[in-house]
Amino acid sequence: MAYGLATARGRTWHDRSVAASLERIVGDYCRRHDLLEPGVPVLAMVSGGADSVCLMHVLAAVHDAPVVVLTIDHGLRPEAALETAAVQALAANLDVACEVVALSLEEGPDLQQRARDARASAAVSVAQRLGCSRIATGHTATDQAETVLFRIARGTGRPGALGMAPRRNAFIRPLLGVTREHTAQWCVDHGLEVIEDPSNQDPRFTRTRVRHGLIPALKHVHAGAERNVAAFADHLRDEQQLIGMVVEGAWRRCVGSRGLRVEALGQEHPALQRLLVRRLLADAGFSGGARESRHVERTRELLERPAEIELPGGHAAIVDRELVVVRRERQPA
Repeated sequence: MAYGLATARGRTWHDRSVAASLERIVGDYCRRHDLLEPGVPVLAMVSGGADSVCLMHVLAAVHDAPVVVLTIDHGLRPEAALETAAVQALAANLDVACEVVALSLEEGPDLQQRARDARASAAVSVAQRLGCSRIATGHTATDQAETVLFRIARGTGRPGALGMAPRRNAFIRPLLGVTREHTAQWCVDHGLEVIEDPSNQDPRFTRTRVRHGLIPALKHVHAGAERNVAAFADHLRDEQQLIGMVVEGAWRRCVGSRGLRVEALGQEHPALQRLLVRRLLADAGFSGGARESRHVERTRELLERPAEIELPGGHAAIVDRELVVVRRERQPA
């Protein structure tokens, strides 16, 4: 039986039985998306919060190979050493191995992104050393809703509205089928003490403002808002394979040696034009911010008014020899 983000055939999110059978929901979700490799160890990233503590216990229950815990001290708070020690104690009680990595991050611009990049790099290194083929994170359906809402607010297209993938390379998200409310209750039911990261309350961070401002406002409009947004992203991802084939066909019709052929691109439906331009930007290595709707629309304007469109980071899109071309660095006209 396969479970989606919003319903589990015959069982809705409101059923108490769903929260009580969290292990079964996660196991079914992992099988549906082929997240765990049978017989191969998996690395679980654990901060000590309810989501990641739930993750390590549930993985130990549903996976047929060893689970190894990775906990990270970013070097930003003196109390972080105590938190990693608490995670080590939880892992020991579960009889699973625990790795601790200490980083030396500094406060400053893009702190959360730098922290994410450092965590990912450390996790990949540890996983390779220990022979773990997958790296599990504790992102839930609530995190998915926050991600999708933030991207929509920033200005995104269909690819951004897909949210976080269940699996991206070695990284997997087994808990996308349950909410933060479910993981918190699961920890309470099992008598597990968890740690609340103070950065989750820091309004400097966009994610925090979405979590404590936008999500509660939407839940005031509709009690199932976060679950419905996550389900929306899941349904879009289910449809993406079909749409991807359509985009691939259009790409072959339009692609040239260095970009998209203006004449061929102009003959495509506007919706396909947007998807093709987003792919052009993605293939050029642009981040999600540089692929916001406003940049895509301005690049599409080149079909009517050839010029040079400035993109984030000092880059540009231009028409060169009847091709829409993206340059990683702007050049003098």
